[in-house]
Amino acid sequence: MAPVFYQDSEIGEMFRKLGRQGRREFLDITKTDWDLAERIGGSLGIVFHKLDDEGRRMVLELVRQELKGEDLRFTKMFGLSVSRIFHRLDNEGRRSVLELAREDHRFAYWISQGMGIMFHKLDDEGRRMVLELVKESEISAGMIGYGMGILFAESDLEGRRLTIDLAKTNMHFAHWFLVSLSNTFLRIDEDGRKMVLELAKESEILAKNIGFWLGRFFHELSSEEKRTVLELAKRNEGLTNEMGLSVGRFFHELSSEEKRTVLELAKRNQKFAQWFGYSLGERFHKLDNEGRKMVLELAKESESFAGGFGQSMGISFHKLNGEERRLIFNLAEVKEKFAENLGLGLRESFSVLNEEERSHVLEMARINDHFAQGISHKLGLAFYELSWGHKKLVLDIAKGNNRVTELIADGIGSVFHKLNAEEKQLVLDLAKTNGDFTRSLVKSMAKIIHELDEDDRSFLLQIAKSDKNLAKIISIYLGRGFHDLSREHKKLLLEIARTNTDFYNISINVGRDFNNLDSRMRKLVFDLAESVNGFASGLGAGMGEIIGNLSYEEIWVALEKAKVNVSFARGISFGLGKGFDELSNRQREVVLEMVKSDKEFARSFGRGMGTVFYELNSRDRELVTRIAESNPEFAGGLGLGVGGVFHHLTREEDRRQALDWVNTSPEFAKEFGDTLENTFPLVSLEDKRLLIEMAKVKEELVQGIGKGLVRLISSSCKEDSLSSTCGKSMKLFLDAIKINPQIARIAGREIVTELRNLSRERRKAILEMAKENRDFAEGLGEGLAEFSNNLNEEIKKELLEQGIPLPASSEEGQEE
Repeated sequence: MAPVFYQDSEIGEMFRKLGRQGRREFLDITKTDWDLAERIGGSLGIVFHKLDDEGRRMVLELVRQELKGEDLRFTKMFGLSVSRIFHRLDNEGRRSVLELAREDHRFAYWISQGMGIMFHKLDDEGRRMVLELVKESEISAGMIGYGMGILFAESDLEGRRLTIDLAKTNMHFAHWFLVSLSNTFLRIDEDGRKMVLELAKESEILAKNIGFWLGRFFHELSSEEKRTVLELAKRNEGLTNEMGLSVGRFFHELSSEEKRTVLELAKRNQKFAQWFGYSLGERFHKLDNEGRKMVLELAKESESFAGGFGQSMGISFHKLNGEERRLIFNLAEVKEKFAENLGLGLRESFSVLNEEERSHVLEMARINDHFAQGISHKLGLAFYELSWGHKKLVLDIAKGNNRVTELIADGIGSVFHKLNAEEKQLVLDLAKTNGDFTRSLVKSMAKIIHELDEDDRSFLLQIAKSDKNLAKIISIYLGRGFHDLSREHKKLLLEIARTNTDFYNISINVGRDFNNLDSRMRKLVFDLAESVNGFASGLGAGMGEIIGNLSYEEIWVALEKAKVNVSFARGISFGLGKGFDELSNRQREVVLEMVKSDKEFARSFGRGMGTVFYELNSRDRELVTRIAESNPEFAGGLGLGVGGVFHHLTREEDRRQALDWVNTSPEFAKEFGDTLENTFPLVSLEDKRLLIEMAKVKEELVQGIGKGLVRLISSSCKEDSLSSTCGKSMKLFLDAIKINPQIARIAGREIVTELRNLSRERRKAILEMAKENRDFAEGLGEGLAEFSNNLNEEIKKELLEQGIPLPASSEEGQEE
C-alpha cells in the first residue's frame, strides 16, 4: 500500500537553475523517456516548494496535459513526492496542488496518503485545507485516513483525537484508517488502542473493519482489551465473522483460559463459530492434545462450528497424518454437519490424494450418506481419472440416496466426452435401471452437447424423444449451435419439437442460428413453425435477436412469414423494434402495418424500440412519438424499454425526451414507472430527485419509486457497506416520504422485506421514521402483517423496543 517515490532532489535543483527555454526542453524529455519521466516527476515534487511561480506553472501545465492521456508516469511520481513536502508549501502552492486533486481522482489518490502521513507537520491553515478535501472527495478521505493511520502510534494526544473525530464522521476515512492500523496496532500504546476500540463501539461497520486483525492479535492483547473485544463480538456480526476467520489461525498460541473464552463465544455466536471453525481447520495440526479435545467437543455441540471446521479439514485432508484422519473420520460418524462439509472440502483436495487415500475416502462415502452428499459431485467429475475398481465403487455409491445419485450423475455427465467406450458403457448400464441417475446425467450431458461424439448425441436425442419431461429439462441446451449438428440430428430435433410443446427453448436457439442454415433446413424449420405455434414464437424470438446479422433478403423472408403467422410475428416483434434502423423503407411499412393490427405485436415492438431509442435519429424519434400518441399498446411497450435503459442515458436530450414521454403518455408513464423498482437505485442523484418531484403529479411513477427507494437503501446501507452514499440515500429516502404520502406508504410496506439486509444502526434509523411519518408507519404495519414471519428474532426484538407492535401471530410465536 505504501507508495514508492524518488527522494533524489538533484534533478529538481537542475531544473530551478534553467531559463524558460531550458525548462521547456527539460520537461519535453518526459514525453519520450518514460524512466526519466518518473525520476523527473519525483524530483520536481520534492523541490516544488522551492520553485518560482513560472516553474510551478510549467510543472502543473505538464501534469494537466498528462491527465488527459494514458501515460501518467511523471504525474504519478510528482503527486507521490509533492505530498511529502506539502507542509513546506506556501498556501498558494498548496491550493494549486489541491485544485489538481479536485480535478482528477487519480491525482487525488497519489497525493492523499502522503498528506495524511505528514498531517501532524501541517500548520492550522494547511490542516484546514486537507480537512476540506476529506469532506469533498471519498478517494482523498480514504487515502488521507490510511496515511494518518500509519503514524497514529507516533501521534500526540491532540492528533489522535482529531483522527478519531474524523473517523466518526467520515466512513471512507475511517475504513482506510482502520485498515492501516492492521500493521501498526501493536505499536500503539494502551491509551491509543483504547481510543481505537472505543471508535469500533460507535459503528457496526467500523467494528467489522478491525475484526480480522483483532483476531490475529488477540493473544497479544491485554486482559482488559480482550474483554472489550469479546463484548464487541457479542453484538456485532460483522466483527465476529472477520475475527473468527483470523483467531482460529492463532488459536494454538492462546493460553488454556483464553482458548476456553473463545470457545464459549463460539457456542453463543453461530457466525463466529462458522468462521472460527473454518480458520481453525488450517491449524488443527498445531494443537496439542488438550486443544484438540476442546475443539472436537465443540464440533459435536455446534452445528455452525462443525460446518466450517469440516470444510476446512476436507480442504487440507491431504496434509493430515494418520492419527488426525482417524480423529476426523470418527467425528464424521457422529456429526452429520461435519461429515457433509468434510465431503465438500474434499472436493478441492481429492485430485491430489493417492490411491490408498482415495480408497479411504470412497469407503467413508459408501457408509456415510452425509459425507457422500458433500463429495459426490467431485466423485463424478473425477470419474475418468479413477481406477477401474474405484469407478465401480463410485457407481455403487450412486445407487444410494437420491441427492447423492443426482450429484454423481451430474459430475459424470460434465466429463462424459472424456470417457472411453468401456467407461461409457459402465455408466449407461446404471442409467438403464436408475431414473434419477439418468435424468441428472442427460441434463449435464446436454450442456456439453457440442463436445460429444455422434453416438453420444444420438443417445441424448433418443432420450429426449422418448421422455417429454427430460426433453423439457435439456431443451435449453440442445438447440445451441444447431447448424453444427448432423443433418439427421437436426431433423430428429425438429421431430421432437413437433410433438413436445415444452421444447420452446429449442426453437429460440434455432432462430439464433438461422443465418447459418442452408435453404433445405430453413424450409423444414418454417414448415414446422406453420403447424406448431410455440415453435413459431420461439423461432421468431431467436431471429429477432440476430436481426442485425440477417441480410436484406433474409429479413424479407422473416417479414413474409410474420405476415401470415401471428405467433412468429409476435416472437420476432421485439427484435424488429431493436433493429428498426436496419430495415428498408418498404420493410418498415410492413412492420408498421402489423403494429396497427396486432396489440401484442405493438407492445413488444415498442419495447424493442425503447431499448435503443437513444440511437434513433430525429426523424425516427418523431415517428415513435406519433405512433405512441395513437397506439397505447406501443406506448406502453416503449415505456418499458426506455425505463430499462434510462439509467444508461448520458445525453441530456435523451433524458429530456424520455421524461417528455412520461408527461404526455399515461401508458408510457405506467410502464416506465414500473421499471423504476429496479432502475431507480442506478440513476443519478439529480434524476432521482427529479423523478420524485414528478411523482407528485404523475401517480404512475409512485409505485416504482417507492419500491426503488427501498432497493436503494438495501444496496447502499447493507451490513458491510462502507460508502458515504448510504447517508445520501437515507436523506433522499427521508425527503421522498415527507413530500409524498403514497411513496411513504409503499416504502414502509416494502422496507419490511429488506430489514434483515440492513445494519442495526440503519434499521434503528428506519424505525425512527415510522414515529414521525404516519403514512410510512401505516405502510410498515401492512408490511409487518404480511412479511413478519420472515423476520428473525433479533429484528422482532428491535421492533418491540421501538414500540412498534407485531401482528398477533408473530407475538405469539415469540412467546412460545
